[in-house]
Amino acid sequence: WNPLKRLSFLCDLSDRLESTDSTSDGTMKIDPYVIEKNAAVIVGTAWDTKLDAGLFNNVNKFRSYDSSSVRDCLRLIRNKHHHFDELPNELKGRIAANQEELLKYFESVFPLLLMHCYHTCRGNL
Repeated sequence: WNPLKRLSFLCDLSDRLESTDSTSDGTMKIDPYVIEKNAAVIVGTAWDTKLDAGLFNNVNKFRSYDSSSVRDCLRLIRNKHHHFDELPNELKGRIAANQEELLKYFESVFPLLLMHCYHTCRGNL
């Protein structure tokens, strides 16, 4: 998968985890607890400490996150993807100048996340 497809997959999964019933197109949702299996291995017990401090301060202005949760990590990635244009320029210069670099940043911080999500979907959809 190319970088934008990988980013889209993670964002779509995050949306699916947030839904309370079946999705609008009738597809099944994923039990939000299934994604948390092995969370400590996938994102760690305090993933906020792995993030750039400026990025973490930026995201905390808008909502709080459980930094031991895979679901919340995906939510953060989705929110930064959807609101990328609102990131301060100094953060863009340091972390990611575009969406592809944003994904590469998150993949470097959470190298097991994409495949964990893929296998979770394969086994539960």
